[in-house]
Amino acid sequence: MRRAENRPDFSILTIVNRQEVYEEFLRSLEKQEGVSFELLPVFNLRNEYDSARRAYSEAARKAKGAYLLFSHPDIRFLSSSALKSIRDQAETLGDFGVVGVAGAKEEAGGRGEILAGIVHGPNKEKIGDRQITAPEEVQTVDECFFLVRAEDFRAHPFSEKPGWHLYAVEYCLDAILRGKTNYIVPAEVWHLSDGRSLDEKYVAQVDALVRDRREQFDVIYTTIKTWPTKGPSAFLYRKYYWLKQWVKRMIIH
Repeated sequence: MRRAENRPDFSILTIVNRQEVYEEFLRSLEKQEGVSFELLPVFNLRNEYDSARRAYSEAARKAKGAYLLFSHPDIRFLSSSALKSIRDQAETLGDFGVVGVAGAKEEAGGRGEILAGIVHGPNKEKIGDRQITAPEEVQTVDECFFLVRAEDFRAHPFSEKPGWHLYAVEYCLDAILRGKTNYIVPAEVWHLSDGRSLDEKYVAQVDALVRDRREQFDVIYTTIKTWPTKGPSAFLYRKYYWLKQWVKRMIIH
């Protein structure tokens, strides 16, 4: 991909909910070498936003980079060349839709498979069913860290849906409908969170996404769960998880 002179490789967008976590992210990012970037933080310290899509879209309008990289602020780079490696791998993938570092796809037999090229949690544990060693095609990627071409995002921005979940999943599905392929790549990246975002709000947003995409996709594969989209059993499956998470929250509180 030809890049305009003085154009950064990446515009890095991150939503800041805790100042100390963001400052640690910034220190990790500043150690990256061999790659150019601008950082576009979106401060949400007082809950200014009710939607990740809206927060990111506002920041994206200021972006000058060749790629837009959407990152959680609890991402840490494990080497000074981690970001350069991600850029170099992305540039080998042709006209991709989305590139992430963890994702999900259908495996043989129709079951979902979760793949990752990073570690997560306080003990730097491996994620999912299989660790990758080279770029691999997936249906969807995890929201923790993913990139798209800036030109693609300007032509096809995030939807206006509310909430904080599934924006990367939705974007991946729409990329597939445009004839694109989504990938994950191995990366020297550590996601401090354990990735457990399943709650009743998450399942409610799954339900909305299923209603919108069930005609095009029989199954939506995510790094949280596999979600069938058609028939009464798929509906009851989602409602079971919604009720389970609601009961769990009621017990905790």
